[in-house]
Amino acid sequence: MRLISHLSKSIRAIGHTHASFAVHADLARATIQNWVAGNVREINVTTLGKVATALGTVDIRKIFTLMDDTSEFLRPFKETRKVTFLLGTHDVEEAPSRTRTTIDVWDVRTQNEFLDHLREHVPDIQSNSIYFSNDSFGKKEQRDVLALAKAQNVVVIGSPKVNPACEFLTGQLFKRSGRKKSGPRLRLSEHGLAQSILGAPQKKNPCAIDLETGARLAEVKSGATSSLDAGIVTVVQQPWHGQDAITLVTISGISACGTYGAMLGLIENPPHGQNLVAGVPYERAFQITIEPARGSKGDSRKVKKSEPC
Repeated sequence: MRLISHLSKSIRAIGHTHASFAVHADLARATIQNWVAGNVREINVTTLGKVATALGTVDIRKIFTLMDDTSEFLRPFKETRKVTFLLGTHDVEEAPSRTRTTIDVWDVRTQNEFLDHLREHVPDIQSNSIYFSNDSFGKKEQRDVLALAKAQNVVVIGSPKVNPACEFLTGQLFKRSGRKKSGPRLRLSEHGLAQSILGAPQKKNPCAIDLETGARLAEVKSGATSSLDAGIVTVVQQPWHGQDAITLVTISGISACGTYGAMLGLIENPPHGQNLVAGVPYERAFQITIEPARGSKGDSRKVKKSEPC
């Protein structure tokens, strides 16, 4: 068993940095840094009390949990100590002859927090990021992405609408032809391999749906006090029955905020060893509840919860 720190996420949740939280809790910054990194041989009761009070919680699970260090989902990351993130970009036209390439802030948050989660278990993990756009994802990029996913741990962030690598790799996993003209869809259950797709184009009431039964697993709705979004994750170890110590993860939402919620759902509800069969994709849908934006600076929406379907 290993002591796993969740302090960094809890600090961010109340709007602090590590440095400002140390002041807020009346503790040395080095103490907070050690607790965030999990470098704790024994838990000082006084320090624990100060941290809990500053967080406004009596739930120690928001600070530390004990976890089996041989978790099958994390095993490939622990063995290789490497991960590559694939993200999508889109161009924003600023003038008739000038554009700028952007990445959705929620996709960046998804990457950062998932990497933080990996570092809680593999402190020295090395990460790399590669970006793709729908306009420049040709045969060469497809070959490169497929070779990458067959050789090392890859985490794909974003729906096919913004990340062509997501749909291409999903298509390859399920032996489909990749991108479809009918719109951004992940028909993961189409071939009898469990749960979900990211439903229809947004104008047709999108959702996560089980294609085997036709059941709508997670809805997308707007509301005055909260909204719903749908997300899915796919995890497959030894994709295409390649190297033993690699895994491919895709994290997608109807919106980028939904992608972030799906990532939180994966962290909180990781697949167990019995769910991970070499070469067979594990799929899970999540119903994500989002609190509306407050204030006028940036996107201040907040993912309230992410429930597995």
